[in-house]
Amino acid sequence: MLGNNVVFSRKWAERKAQEFMISPTIARTHATKLINDVKEAINNLNAFVADNPCFGKGITTSHDSRRCLCWLDDEGELHEDKEAYEFI
Repeated sequence: MLGNNVVFSRKWAERKAQEFMISPTIARTHATKLINDVKEAINNLNAFVADNPCFGKGITTSHDSRRCLCWLDDEGELHEDKEAYEFI
């Protein structure tokens, strides 16, 4: 203690910060890559139809009534709307 202040060592603060960090592993790194690949694919699909007034999004959810190329249901399953290809 320094006066009325509590002083923590830098080492203690670093250890405390580590408690809240998720350390990288091979599996976590792979999961991150897969997520980034999905994000890129979603962005590409949405960009592909962005200028097409017949589409709301390239990919969306089952709760969205706009036309799309594919959508995710509540179970996380991907569904392709092949009839939507007519509007490309």
